[in-house]
Amino acid sequence: MGELAALVAAMLWAYASIEFARVATRCSALVINLLKCTGGLICLTLLWWVLDDFELGVELSDREWFYLLLSAVVGLILGDTFFFLALRDLGARMTLLVSALIPPVTAVISARWIGEGLVLQEWLGLLVTGAGVCLVVGKREGERSHHLRGLFYGVLLVGTTALGNVMTKVGGERLDGLPIAVLRLSVAVFVLALVMTFLRRLPELALPWREPRVDGALIRGTFTGTVLGIWLLMYAFTASNVAVATAMAGTSPVWVLPLAFFIESDRPSARAVTGALVAMAGLAVLAFA
Repeated sequence: MGELAALVAAMLWAYASIEFARVATRCSALVINLLKCTGGLICLTLLWWVLDDFELGVELSDREWFYLLLSAVVGLILGDTFFFLALRDLGARMTLLVSALIPPVTAVISARWIGEGLVLQEWLGLLVTGAGVCLVVGKREGERSHHLRGLFYGVLLVGTTALGNVMTKVGGERLDGLPIAVLRLSVAVFVLALVMTFLRRLPELALPWREPRVDGALIRGTFTGTVLGIWLLMYAFTASNVAVATAMAGTSPVWVLPLAFFIESDRPSARAVTGALVAMAGLAVLAFA
């Protein structure tokens, strides 16, 4: 079930990315990040209260608390920051190509750190899935200058996201996905709010609510991507191999093709369709490993 949860999370993030793209032209990345994390935190906290009355279910050790909270800083805050910086310098296509390195890097870190190794068939599935994703993301976006600075941010993006994934596994392996998501989002909102306050940019948080189409897209993207998507991924990390879950969650660029076609009438190219089929073959190898 963990692998299926990660796959559904990827689909939800693909839809959320279309919604957030409409907001990104009107608001800064910092504003969007803080608002979506805040909205997700409110929804998931209420859900946690209704379902479990804020019960963790287990007593975490100091080590588990440390890595769980640190995973929010490394994965949610730093990872997203480096993603937007790489996006600025490299463009969407190249940044997503670099992001395709996250699953194998996660596998290496988890194998070294927690001994969660992969059999040969799982390695094959990871490689095939990554190849399919690369084919898909390579079909769009005009060429841009590839700056060393952007590549540097891309390397940091891969490293921080992969490290955050493994830290989540180390710190929250005994927890359900819902409290993990709430705890990590709490740290992200707190730190991002401090940054916005320090930069004196808190008034910018009102910008999305001045236009009906922008606030609607923000709400839909937050609910599907931040609320449901993060909850499902946190569950996937605790219920399955973290590297496999990361690989399946990383197929959002594949799922965005049919969604963009139905929502925005954007017809995919033959190369994009081929990449999607290759990625699905990789997922099949992973599922039956």
